Amino acid sequence: MKKSTKVMISTVSSVLLLTFCSGGLIAGDNLLNGGDGEDEGLLKKWTGAPSQRNTMEKKSGDASIQLWDINWLFSPDLIPVDTSKTYELKAQIKTAKDKKPTQGLLGVRYYNADKMEMSALSVCPVKGAMTTLAAAAKKGDKSVIIPGDASWTVGSLFGVAFNAADDLSDLPNLSAVRMVNIKKKDSTLEVILKSPLETDYPAGTKVRQQRYIDFTGMEFTTTDDWKELTLKLSGQNEPGSAPVKNQMWLGTKYIRIAIFSNMSGKVDNSVAVLFDDISFSEVSDVPEAKP
Repeated sequence: MKKSTKVMISTVSSVLLLTFCSGGLIAGDNLLNGGDGEDEGLLKKWTGAPSQRNTMEKKSGDASIQLWDINWLFSPDLIPVDTSKTYELKAQIKTAKDKKPTQGLLGVRYYNADKMEMSALSVCPVKGAMTTLAAAAKKGDKSVIIPGDASWTVGSLFGVAFNAADDLSDLPNLSAVRMVNIKKKDSTLEVILKSPLETDYPAGTKVRQQRYIDFTGMEFTTTDDWKELTLKLSGQNEPGSAPVKNQMWLGTKYIRIAIFSNMSGKVDNSVAVLFDDISFSEVSDVPEAKP
């Protein structure tokens, strides 16, 4: 009996030693619920694009998730994260049987401590673009007035953040509104907004131009075979800097998985993509053993 126990311990120790010597990642529990299509009730809690269980084609288990519309699909629950840790998003994808390949996106959306979603304008300020409102702005207005000497860039990939702080402590600034143009108006500039203001702002309110950044994600093109998508996330960007692909956004406390299933720009019933074994897990980097 003792000999058998020693053999078992030795075997386990050898496996652990091989794992640590080979280097790589040790995965934790899957923090995402309903990422495999197994539970129809959980799948119904995903929001956005239409989805359904496919029990005929699956990577594992009894079902996969089938998507086909031009829209985002969002996971049902916010997942708490710690930006000092490393996480890995993984998924299996393929073209559904008798359907055409499609291009899409798999990624995440970020939320602050109040569980408010961060917009694509909320975290990236334009350097030297702090100024004040030259006139009061009211709820429903589709433009704001700023001083004529403001160094702002014209373009739809920019926006206006209100109640901005010189030390950038307002970031992420969820008040940011997308802009579409800037017009010269006497000694001032009129910033034309893409959507109306949701609140009043008095003259003198500090405002800053912000730059649009893409949401974190991976582009994919499906094939007839299952293939794995993998994205690692670690740390967060510094105030004033644009986040890189594998960084969480400044102020992130929660994330939600986001999928865009068809980037063709048109509805096409001959296109469908299957997802299975979607997971979001905390992982640890394991250093390779040195000889």
